[in-house]
Amino acid sequence: MRYFKSDPGVTRKRPRAIHVVLVFSFMAALVFANALVKPRTTDVVKTAVSISADKTINFDLPNGYLVSGNVKNSAGNPVRGAVIQATCSDGNPSQRTITNSSGGFQLAVRSGTHRVDIWPPPTNSIDPTTYPKLVPASAGTYDVTRDTSIGSVTLPDGNIVSGELKAASGNLWYVAGFIFAIPAGGGYTGPPIMATQGADPNTTKYAAALPAGKFTILATGIQGFSRESDHVDAAWDLLPCTSFYARRVNITKSMALNLKLPSGGMLSGSVRDTTGQPLHGYLFIQKQNGNPMKDGQMTFMPVANGSFIGHLPAGRFDATFVPEMPASYKGRATKTHVALAMTSVDKTLNIVAENGVVLTGRIAAVGGAAFKASSAIFTLSGATPGSADALPLGAKSDDAGKYRLCVPPGTYDIQALPSGFGFLSYLERLAKRAG
Repeated sequence: MRYFKSDPGVTRKRPRAIHVVLVFSFMAALVFANALVKPRTTDVVKTAVSISADKTINFDLPNGYLVSGNVKNSAGNPVRGAVIQATCSDGNPSQRTITNSSGGFQLAVRSGTHRVDIWPPPTNSIDPTTYPKLVPASAGTYDVTRDTSIGSVTLPDGNIVSGELKAASGNLWYVAGFIFAIPAGGGYTGPPIMATQGADPNTTKYAAALPAGKFTILATGIQGFSRESDHVDAAWDLLPCTSFYARRVNITKSMALNLKLPSGGMLSGSVRDTTGQPLHGYLFIQKQNGNPMKDGQMTFMPVANGSFIGHLPAGRFDATFVPEMPASYKGRATKTHVALAMTSVDKTLNIVAENGVVLTGRIAAVGGAAFKASSAIFTLSGATPGSADALPLGAKSDDAGKYRLCVPPGTYDIQALPSGFGFLSYLERLAKRAG
């Protein structure tokens, strides 16, 4: 995914220059997170914790049990770099790991019932003639009360679906966003699949390996840009592409599938705390009473230095600001919901983030040593999956294992993980529930 700072009324330069806010590689992030995980250290969960005033919550991450196995392709050869994740029956995903050169893996989990999902290694290819055909697989569900081997898991071959994102109007040259394939019935029961988008200058192109079955193809968080010339400092203009798109397809063979993004009205504005300080974070927007991973009507716009910009179709939406605060921020801004009625004309939305309860604490490993780059994730207890209330809030620990986070008052389920937390976790959790 690629996102760029865009201030209303300001000429946008080449995104790879000073206006780049975030450049994420989804699968590379998974591999990096894995490098931070200690061999046996696993997560810990606290449920129904009432939070009404500033509070200190410390976590001691225990040692868990190792789930091990190996991954092969349809020819029986080991798959190196496959991504493994276990999800507990309480809905909380574990940290991830990757397979070694022999296709083997070990993943630490706490005692309980876990579903193990496996994704193929990431690829940079978008050429349908060379794109790897491996598709994700669910290895099954296991009751883990001791170190457990799940044996050999084969990733099957699928069909290559490839194409290009096109704009309803204007010359679409660069696209920022995700493309998901969510199972929609028809036989496939594995985890959701993320397509590979091309790199500059081919970001409008994508490819994915999909098994036979029915899928909803979601283009989520889309922002489209045009380029006025080939000069490196040419101005970039934000095209009126709506920030999401969904299409149902029935996959029976390899196919070309172009996605035409409709036009929408521009939504821009600002986010500040109650003291007037501009904030960083993400503005999640989804259709009121919708199901984001089925109707596709969800997007997120980066908020950088207090400003955001994007396009939406006409309709009624829930807009939720989720802060991502640097360690230097000592204010009280927290997750804030705003109702949004969008028409086909441009709209300005200025948000004052609500003050929340300040949570602090320390995350430690077995023996009491600080666990840096770990995370604490707070999710409102009983929230409807996919709703704005279910958006989790996360804080990453510093080198001393300490974290700081502001949340609205309420009752929370809390998960502490020995790996970092990012805004992608919301998409991953939604996708798992949909699958």
